[in-house]
Amino acid sequence: MQALRAVGRESLPATSAAKVGKLQVTLRDCNRAEGTFIPTGTTPKSLQAELVLLGGNLESDVKRGENSGRRLRHDFNVLHLGTAALQSANGRCSASLTLPEKTTDTPIALAWTPCTHSANPNSS
Repeated sequence: MQALRAVGRESLPATSAAKVGKLQVTLRDCNRAEGTFIPTGTTPKSLQAELVLLGGNLESDVKRGENSGRRLRHDFNVLHLGTAALQSANGRCSASLTLPEKTTDTPIALAWTPCTHSANPNSS
């Protein structure tokens, strides 16, 4: 399978097998996420964490437009996107994000620390 090389007008950077660090995210009380990033090299001066909650198998009733009167099924929906600055101390970076009330029975959480000047996240 060929890798996707462009999204919109931006080209994706080449992939790398280099290990950049370990990112761990814990969801607490359904409304808070705590993240820790331990870089493999020098601790960057500023990083941010981004967390997205996805909902799956959702349905919506369409009221207007070409699909008016239909019920559409959605495999994945972004329910929430949160961003927080990572605070650095003792070679570890950490952040806490407040989440909205739980909106689905089985949310999926994805987290990453974005590269500087890049649309492609470094995920672990």
